[in-house]
Amino acid sequence: MTHWEIKTFLEIVKYRSISKAAEKLFLTQSTVSHRLNVLEEELGVKLIIRRKGYRSIELTNDGEAFLPLAYEYEALWERIAVFSQSGSKAVFSIGCHDSMNDSIFYKLLTRLMEASATSKRRMTFRLESHNTEELYQLLESGHINMAFLRNPQENRNFTIEPFFAEEFRLIVTQDSVYPNEKIQLNILDKKKEIDLSSSWGADFMRWHEEMMGAEWMADIAINAASTIPKYLTEADQWAIVPVSVAEELVHSSSLRALEMKTPPPAIYCYKACLKSQTKIKSEMFELFYRVLDDFMASMPYLRRIRPIRTGGENEEDESCYFSSHT
Repeated sequence: MTHWEIKTFLEIVKYRSISKAAEKLFLTQSTVSHRLNVLEEELGVKLIIRRKGYRSIELTNDGEAFLPLAYEYEALWERIAVFSQSGSKAVFSIGCHDSMNDSIFYKLLTRLMEASATSKRRMTFRLESHNTEELYQLLESGHINMAFLRNPQENRNFTIEPFFAEEFRLIVTQDSVYPNEKIQLNILDKKKEIDLSSSWGADFMRWHEEMMGAEWMADIAINAASTIPKYLTEADQWAIVPVSVAEELVHSSSLRALEMKTPPPAIYCYKACLKSQTKIKSEMFELFYRVLDDFMASMPYLRRIRPIRTGGENEEDESCYFSSHT
């Protein structure tokens, strides 16, 4: 098997589609299918389930088992490629969800690159978007150094701490029929919701069911906040998003953000890394924490959550999240 067959498999998994993977790799669908077939033949197992009439693929049990190995292979390949090109150049990779990448952490990446440009050591920072399951797999394989995620899962190998919380905002068009003030939700036309509730976690979904009714289903439901402007075009349409997403949409599109009189509970972002990395005291980690602290101070609508220092045996794990500048 070759690196390109592994990469093709990972792209298929990422987009849950052979056609989408082909588009992202700038290949034909037949080439992507051929690479997948070669990989399956060499491994002696089927990795994905292909069903006629279904756009999205599913992993077989063997595919699920092989996925962490594929991530490890890809991470090792990238490290070798970076080393061969730059020798001692250090690489720090960050992973997060799409919505946080689009509204928050792309700004952090810019600051990290600016700060690293003045460092004596050659450094590269990367930012990737993945779902929660993929983020944990990539952390464990060493493909990424740090993850920011919405839905924490207990794992003895990781240090996971709440990092910040943020409120929600109601997003409407500039010519919206709704008043430019704190909104009472019962005046909203429920049929006109652009529903993203599946993106904001269990607490939001419970609140949404209480407000809208457990049996209610919106006519339009999406899971990518960046696509909201494509759907929210009518004066009586609306959507509910975290304030960081709202800020980005207001600045980039003709939309307005309104507060709500009975808002959803705040949504939390968690920071995760391998426990083994809590002991790393490198120049790159120090730069990351320093820039992260300054960056969070510039985002007043994100409520920073700081751990309680007890001086106990768990304090070492907390250092993964909060540098000496905290």
